[in-house]
Amino acid sequence: MKKIVIICKGGFGGEMQIYLQETYPEGSGYVVDRVQELFPEDDFRPAPDEVFVVANGEPRIKAALVRKIEAAGGEIISMIHPTAYVAPNAKVGHGAILCPFAFVAPFAELEPHVTMNVHAGTGHNSKLATFVVLSPYASVSGAAELGTEVFMGTHSYVAPVVKIGARTKISTGAFAVVDIPANALAIGNPARVFPNYFD
Repeated sequence: MKKIVIICKGGFGGEMQIYLQETYPEGSGYVVDRVQELFPEDDFRPAPDEVFVVANGEPRIKAALVRKIEAAGGEIISMIHPTAYVAPNAKVGHGAILCPFAFVAPFAELEPHVTMNVHAGTGHNSKLATFVVLSPYASVSGAAELGTEVFMGTHSYVAPVVKIGARTKISTGAFAVVDIPANALAIGNPARVFPNYFD
């Protein structure tokens, strides 16, 4: 029996307890063991029977935690909720978190450790790089591309074929209708872009 340890005690960690119990029910070989806090500077030694889900909605922090766990020999598992839809020809990397009613369209590609919260969706042929986070109801249209550690707020939107640079944040309700460079902040509809905001 593998014990699932949820990293981060915030609200998302609490939600993940329920989602994981629904994803890994009795008889699956997994059991939700606990929720615990972990910071990148903490000492960390995983037990042999533990596996991990990092429930942190801030991409840079999540990336640091995942790397710390993996460097210590810990295993990160995926959480693909039974109500999430993943097209048969889509690609989903390991460590994915797909919450209830997330939608991954045909030919979409999700690199490892992508998080899609409830009702978030990706269009056909879209590409999401590592540690991308989509908040509830965020939507990525067909053939759009998101760089590593991009964050999309609730009800935000990326138009078809648009490219979003690494570490950019699309704020709640923002509509990205043109390409946005790395490290930027996008606010409003259509989105007003503040370049080099996160340098």
